[in-house]
Amino acid sequence: MSTSTVLEIEGIRVRVTTNARLPRVITWLRLVPRRCNDQMKRWLGRNVTPGAYRRPSNTMAVTIGHHMRFAEDGGDVSATLLAHEWIHVWQRRKLGFWQYYPRYLIELVKDGYDHDHDFEREAFARAPEIADRVVHLLPLLPRRSGHAGGT
Repeated sequence: MSTSTVLEIEGIRVRVTTNARLPRVITWLRLVPRRCNDQMKRWLGRNVTPGAYRRPSNTMAVTIGHHMRFAEDGGDVSATLLAHEWIHVWQRRKLGFWQYYPRYLIELVKDGYDHDHDFEREAFARAPEIADRVVHLLPLLPRRSGHAGGT
């Protein structure tokens, strides 16, 4: 059963839901080619290396607007993962809806979902720095088992 709480991180209020079902579209994103060029090669009938498609990875969380959803089949939320998702909230707030989402989708198609994506690269790079500032919030989040507390 999912559980939500509202937190304030760096002056930005966010809703955090743990044990959540992630939107099915996130699963479909695993099938997006790593680069459009690879797809074009495939359409043209040329050899496509196995690396043309991203390796499947477990999606731990998704952030839409100011709402972070952490997967029901994941472990307890870590400070680094919370920070990573908060950075996406910050990116969207900084750029605004009409700049963030189109750019995010263009980057997704162009570079794939993992570390090659500009927004993901920034979030992975900055997460350890922010993690130190959000670690004190972890006890406020429900644990995977449904009980509050923990690190």
